[in-house]
Amino acid sequence: MRRVIGALTHNSYKMDEALLDYRVEMANRPDTLKALQATMGWVKQQHGLYIDEDEIRKNRVPTLVVGGKSDPIVTPAQIFRFLELIDNSWGYLIPHCGHWVMMERPEEFCAVCTRFILQ
Repeated sequence: MRRVIGALTHNSYKMDEALLDYRVEMANRPDTLKALQATMGWVKQQHGLYIDEDEIRKNRVPTLVVGGKSDPIVTPAQIFRFLELIDNSWGYLIPHCGHWVMMERPEEFCAVCTRFILQ
C-alpha cells in the first residue's frame, strides 16, 4: 500500500501512517476487493482507462476537471484533451501534486469544487 500511495502522489506528499493503516484495512475488505476486481476487469476489457472521445463530447453537463500537474495516470495533456472535448468545462491543475489530488491538497481541492458547485 505504501508503494501504491507513493505511485499516486507527488514525491513531496507526506504519508500519514494512520491513513496508510486505514487504506490497508479498507483494501482488504471483501466488498472492496470485489469492487476492485470488477473495475480492473473493465479496464482490462477496455485495454486501459479508455472512453471513446465521441462519448466524452456528448457530455453537456457543466464539468470541472481537476488534476495534479505531476499525475502519471491522468496527465495534464489528457486533462486538456477532456477540456477540449467537453464544451461546458472548466479545468484546474495543481502544481506539485500527483493523481491523489483530494488527499494531497484537500483544502484547495474542496475550495475549487465548492466554488464550481456554487457558481
